[in-house]
Amino acid sequence: IAESYRIRQQTENAISAYQDFLVIASEDLAVLDQKMSSTFYIAELQFGQKKYAEAIRTWKQYLTNFPNGPKWTGAQSRIIDAEFQIGISLLTDKAYDDTIESFKQFEKDHPLDSRIRQILVIYGQMRVHQAEKNQGAVVDYQSAIVEWEKLVSKYPNTEESSFALFQIGQVYEQKLGELEKALELYQKSLNMRLKLLGSNHLDVASSYVNLGALYTDKGEYDKA
Repeated sequence: IAESYRIRQQTENAISAYQDFLVIASEDLAVLDQKMSSTFYIAELQFGQKKYAEAIRTWKQYLTNFPNGPKWTGAQSRIIDAEFQIGISLLTDKAYDDTIESFKQFEKDHPLDSRIRQILVIYGQMRVHQAEKNQGAVVDYQSAIVEWEKLVSKYPNTEESSFALFQIGQVYEQKLGELEKALELYQKSLNMRLKLLGSNHLDVASSYVNLGALYTDKGEYDKA
């Protein structure tokens, strides 16, 4: 019954049916495989509902109850996914202080996770948002630059670093009016993007557009 509900995307009914099955089969070793898959599927369904804390609790139950389960490693991985999504959800809700707290904990718990690069991008974006909220406070724009520079230093030659360089360039051009500095950052971003993405990528085109526009604004039409 639970499987039928899940396939038909009737999430609440599926979760309820899986939970009923787990109660009925709690002491029945003959259906161990079904109990393991049911627990894992409940967590997946909760994740799909964006009930990340509940999903984490359910996956942790899987880890505790089924230490030799075939999806034990998968449950560990999905817990980390859910922890990351908690931060994204807070960001979407514009709960910026809570977002930072959540992501700082994520960085502490999972320092080697590749999504750290995305988190560092987000830190800079939040600083820019704060600057705009504060009527263009220069100190907040400078804080955004510092956050993105940390990303470039820690994770050089990555797509996130090329994006950070591009964003720093935009801040220098559009917010701080430092055009020469902006040109330098746009060029660094372009060079990195060409190396990572190739000449036909849209991000490379975007870099060329910004460089050309900035040279035009400076009256350097031959370079534009």
